[in-house]
Amino acid sequence: MKNVLIVLLLSISLIGCATTSSQIATADYGRYPDNYEGIVQNWINSAFFDPYSIRDLRINPPKKYYLRPLFQRAYYGYRVRVSCNAKNRMGGYIGKEIRNLLIRNGMIIQTWKDGELEILCWQGGEV
Repeated sequence: MKNVLIVLLLSISLIGCATTSSQIATADYGRYPDNYEGIVQNWINSAFFDPYSIRDLRINPPKKYYLRPLFQRAYYGYRVRVSCNAKNRMGGYIGKEIRNLLIRNGMIIQTWKDGELEILCWQGGEV
């Protein structure tokens, strides 16, 4: 009986996570961030311990993207993938990391590292 209840609750919770293809196709993603490199540079200056130590910086052009966390509204915008290697507080390089920025109307509305969206029911994808 306990297993049936668990399966039922998980099924109900996953139903609330669906984002339909028509919602994705008709959503407002905001304006294309022409100045995305400047937005990324401002984010780097505020997010990294030592932004001047960054090596191997690569900024990919924006692509339409959506995110939908568990039981929350969807976020629509443009994803910019940033890969770099920077120093930590101990002065050592941390190794190459890939970060994702979701930009909408010139502002960063979400950030995440590659691999962090595997939490239950995070949906996301390019359009």
